[in-house]
Amino acid sequence: AFVYAYLPAHSPAMRTVEAFSRDLDVLRKLNEVNALDGVLMLPRPLRLLTAQCDAINAYYVPDRGEIVLCYEMIDHLIQLGLQLHADPSGQPDTTAAARFLVANLRFMLLHEVGHALVHQLELNVTGREEDAVDQLATTLMLTLVDPGESEADVANNLDMAGRFFLAN
Repeated sequence: AFVYAYLPAHSPAMRTVEAFSRDLDVLRKLNEVNALDGVLMLPRPLRLLTAQCDAINAYYVPDRGEIVLCYEMIDHLIQLGLQLHADPSGQPDTTAAARFLVANLRFMLLHEVGHALVHQLELNVTGREEDAVDQLATTLMLTLVDPGESEADVANNLDMAGRFFLAN
Protein backbone atom coordinates (compact mmCIF):
# COMPACT_ATOMS: atom_id res chain seq x y z
CA ALA A 1 0.00 0.00 0.00
CA PHE A 2 1.05 3.57 -0.55
CA VAL A 3 1.73 5.86 2.38
CA TYR A 4 0.53 9.46 2.14
CA ALA A 5 1.86 12.42 4.14
CA TYR A 6 1.67 16.20 4.08
CA LEU A 7 4.89 17.62 5.50
CA PRO A 8 4.82 21.03 7.19
CA ALA A 9 5.85 24.03 5.11
CA HIS A 10 8.24 26.54 6.66
CA SER A 11 7.39 29.73 4.74
CA PRO A 12 4.10 31.63 5.18
CA ALA A 13 3.28 31.49 1.45
CA MET A 14 3.80 27.74 1.28
CA ARG A 15 1.86 27.19 4.54
CA THR A 16 -1.18 28.46 2.65
CA VAL A 17 -0.53 25.91 -0.12
CA GLU A 18 0.06 23.21 2.51
CA ALA A 19 -3.30 24.01 4.13
CA PHE A 20 -5.00 23.97 0.72
CA SER A 21 -3.36 20.61 -0.10
CA ARG A 22 -4.33 19.07 3.23
CA ASP A 23 -7.89 20.41 3.13
CA LEU A 24 -8.41 19.18 -0.42
CA ASP A 25 -6.39 16.02 0.34
CA VAL A 26 -4.84 16.30 -3.12
CA LEU A 27 -2.88 13.06 -2.88
CA ARG A 28 -6.06 11.03 -2.44
CA LYS A 29 -7.98 12.93 -5.15
CA LEU A 30 -5.92 11.41 -7.93
CA ASN A 31 -8.01 8.54 -9.37
CA GLU A 32 -5.30 6.74 -11.28
CA VAL A 33 -2.74 6.90 -8.47
CA ASN A 34 -5.28 5.64 -5.95
CA ALA A 35 -6.33 2.85 -8.33
CA LEU A 36 -2.75 1.55 -8.18
CA ASP A 37 -2.63 1.73 -4.37
CA GLY A 38 -2.51 -1.81 -3.00
CA VAL A 39 -2.50 -3.40 -6.47
CA LEU A 40 1.23 -3.30 -7.13
CA MET A 41 3.55 -5.83 -5.52
CA LEU A 42 6.49 -3.62 -4.58
CA PRO A 43 9.46 -4.73 -2.48
CA ARG A 44 8.89 -1.80 -0.11
CA PRO A 45 6.18 0.77 0.56
CA LEU A 46 5.95 3.77 -1.73
CA ARG A 47 5.53 7.05 0.14
CA LEU A 48 3.78 9.96 -1.55
CA LEU A 49 4.56 13.25 0.15
CA THR A 50 3.87 16.92 -0.26
CA ALA A 51 6.61 19.19 1.03
CA GLN A 52 8.19 22.59 0.67
CA CYS A 53 11.18 22.14 -1.64
CA ASP A 54 12.14 25.73 -2.48
CA ALA A 55 11.75 24.71 -6.14
CA ILE A 56 8.90 24.05 -8.55
CA ASN A 57 9.21 20.29 -8.83
CA ALA A 58 7.93 16.76 -8.28
CA TYR A 59 10.40 13.90 -8.07
CA TYR A 60 11.13 10.35 -6.94
CA VAL A 61 13.81 9.70 -4.29
CA PRO A 62 15.06 6.13 -4.88
CA ASP A 63 16.98 5.77 -1.59
CA ARG A 64 13.88 6.55 0.45
CA GLY A 65 11.20 5.15 -1.86
CA GLU A 66 9.42 8.52 -1.84
CA ILE A 67 7.61 10.59 -4.39
CA VAL A 68 7.75 14.25 -3.39
CA LEU A 69 5.23 16.75 -4.73
CA CYS A 70 6.50 20.21 -3.89
CA TYR A 71 4.12 22.86 -2.59
CA GLU A 72 5.78 25.20 -5.06
CA MET A 73 4.59 22.97 -7.93
CA ILE A 74 1.03 22.97 -6.60
CA ASP A 75 1.13 26.77 -6.30
CA HIS A 76 2.62 27.08 -9.80
CA LEU A 77 -0.13 24.88 -11.26
CA ILE A 78 -2.81 26.92 -9.50
CA GLN A 79 -1.40 30.21 -10.80
CA LEU A 80 -0.85 28.85 -14.32
CA GLY A 81 -4.34 27.34 -14.40
CA LEU A 82 -5.86 30.70 -13.47
CA GLN A 83 -3.82 32.41 -16.21
CA LEU A 84 -4.69 29.87 -18.90
CA HIS A 85 -8.40 29.60 -18.10
CA ALA A 86 -10.40 32.79 -18.24
CA ASP A 87 -14.11 33.23 -18.88
CA PRO A 88 -15.32 35.42 -21.77
CA SER A 89 -15.06 38.57 -19.61
CA GLY A 90 -11.39 37.85 -18.85
CA GLN A 91 -12.01 36.72 -15.27
CA PRO A 92 -10.27 33.53 -14.13
CA ASP A 93 -12.42 30.42 -14.54
CA THR A 94 -11.74 28.76 -11.19
CA THR A 95 -13.57 25.57 -12.16
CA ALA A 96 -11.38 25.08 -15.24
CA ALA A 97 -8.29 26.07 -13.24
CA ALA A 98 -9.15 23.41 -10.63
CA ARG A 99 -9.51 20.79 -13.39
CA PHE A 100 -6.15 21.94 -14.79
CA LEU A 101 -4.55 21.47 -11.36
CA VAL A 102 -5.95 17.97 -10.80
CA ALA A 103 -5.24 16.78 -14.37
CA ASN A 104 -1.62 17.87 -14.11
CA LEU A 105 -1.15 16.42 -10.63
CA ARG A 106 -2.53 13.11 -11.90
CA PHE A 107 -0.07 13.03 -14.78
CA MET A 108 2.92 14.17 -12.69
CA LEU A 109 2.39 11.67 -9.92
CA LEU A 110 1.81 8.84 -12.39
CA HIS A 111 5.05 9.88 -14.09
CA GLU A 112 6.85 9.67 -10.75
CA VAL A 113 5.17 6.34 -9.94
CA GLY A 114 6.69 5.17 -13.24
CA HIS A 115 10.16 6.11 -11.98
CA ALA A 116 9.43 4.25 -8.73
CA LEU A 117 8.36 1.13 -10.66
CA VAL A 118 11.48 1.21 -12.83
CA HIS A 119 13.65 1.54 -9.73
CA GLN A 120 11.92 -0.79 -7.28
CA LEU A 121 11.11 -3.54 -9.79
CA GLU A 122 14.45 -3.12 -11.58
CA LEU A 123 12.69 -2.81 -14.93
CA ASN A 124 14.72 -2.48 -18.09
CA VAL A 125 13.80 0.56 -20.14
CA THR A 126 14.51 0.88 -23.83
CA GLY A 127 15.15 4.47 -24.80
CA ARG A 128 14.95 7.38 -22.40
CA GLU A 129 13.41 6.63 -19.00
CA GLU A 130 11.65 10.03 -19.05
CA ASP A 131 9.85 9.08 -22.28
CA ALA A 132 8.95 5.63 -20.95
CA VAL A 133 7.39 6.97 -17.75
CA ASP A 134 5.52 9.67 -19.72
CA GLN A 135 4.07 6.91 -21.89
CA LEU A 136 3.12 4.92 -18.80
CA ALA A 137 1.45 7.97 -17.23
CA THR A 138 -0.53 8.58 -20.42
CA THR A 139 -1.55 4.92 -20.70
CA LEU A 140 -2.68 4.83 -17.07
CA MET A 141 -4.70 8.02 -17.51
CA LEU A 142 -6.43 6.39 -20.49
CA THR A 143 -6.95 3.07 -18.71
CA LEU A 144 -7.76 3.85 -15.07
CA VAL A 145 -10.68 6.16 -15.77
CA ASP A 146 -12.93 7.33 -12.97
CA PRO A 147 -16.45 5.92 -13.53
CA GLY A 148 -17.83 9.47 -13.52
CA GLU A 149 -15.56 10.64 -16.34
CA SER A 150 -16.47 10.57 -20.00
CA GLU A 151 -14.08 9.96 -22.88
CA ALA A 152 -14.13 13.72 -23.46
CA ASP A 153 -13.10 14.30 -19.82
CA VAL A 154 -10.16 11.92 -20.21
CA ALA A 155 -9.08 13.60 -23.44
CA ASN A 156 -9.42 17.00 -21.78
CA ASN A 157 -7.26 15.85 -18.83
CA LEU A 158 -4.49 14.74 -21.18
CA ASP A 159 -4.83 17.97 -23.16
CA MET A 160 -4.44 20.03 -19.96
CA ALA A 161 -1.35 18.02 -18.98
CA GLY A 162 0.07 18.70 -22.43
CA ARG A 163 -0.65 22.42 -22.09
CA PHE A 164 1.41 22.52 -18.91
CA PHE A 165 4.44 21.22 -20.80
CA LEU A 166 3.84 23.67 -23.66
CA ALA A 167 3.51 26.60 -21.22
CA ASN A 168 6.80 25.67 -19.58
